[in-house]
Amino acid sequence: EIAAGGFAAIYLVRDDSGNQRILKESVLPQECDEATRERVKAQFVREATLLVRLSHPNIARVFDHFVELGRNYLILEYIEGADLRAHVRQHGRRSEEEALRWAAEIAETLSYLHQQEPPIVHRDITPDNLVLSPSGKVVLIDFGAANEFVGTATGTLIGKQSYMAPEQIRGKASPPSDLYSLGATIYFLLSGKDPEPLGVASIKAARADVSERTHQLIQDLTKLEQEQRISSAEAVLARIAECRDGLSRVPAG
Repeated sequence: EIAAGGFAAIYLVRDDSGNQRILKESVLPQECDEATRERVKAQFVREATLLVRLSHPNIARVFDHFVELGRNYLILEYIEGADLRAHVRQHGRRSEEEALRWAAEIAETLSYLHQQEPPIVHRDITPDNLVLSPSGKVVLIDFGAANEFVGTATGTLIGKQSYMAPEQIRGKASPPSDLYSLGATIYFLLSGKDPEPLGVASIKAARADVSERTHQLIQDLTKLEQEQRISSAEAVLARIAECRDGLSRVPAG
């Protein structure tokens, strides 16, 4: 067992060939009625089937899914490396250029997910679910789908509120919800702190040396109203490119 809490647990396992894998288990409370259990099971299987089809170098593969004794399981690729929260905890807040480079990788991953038919909303973009692999890639290692289904069934909010958009907390996650989470993640990389929940993140308040372009990028990603946020992951990539280009033009010293 690697981690456990609430209605979920994560295990490091080996398959029949000796390969390391991650097994994610989620379970509904005993008091849930049978109709709720069947509805959640159908939702889980539907979304897990979509996840198994994904193939992207910055996403841990979902190999399989199954339901056993009322518990939902995902089998995922094991990615070696430290998650971004652990990396920042060990090495300190990141430079603006490095944070933007990682943000671009995450935005490219979100672009891939949001372009699926139907669009896949990740729902759990946080420093804890992003691993810096030995090759230097930022890899998305977990999906919040199972957690959200359990939360819907139990009426319990499951997730990290500092990274959750207001509409997601109301149970109506959409692609812009992931962009809000990305903005909160960039804030964390630059400040070493979680942003205040349900707020427009102001990195200048935490770190005055961050450029105005990057400050505005984070603000535009964490607007409380979806319609006021940057409209797509592709648009985010363009904004990140502008921020990085601005940094390269700053005179040395």
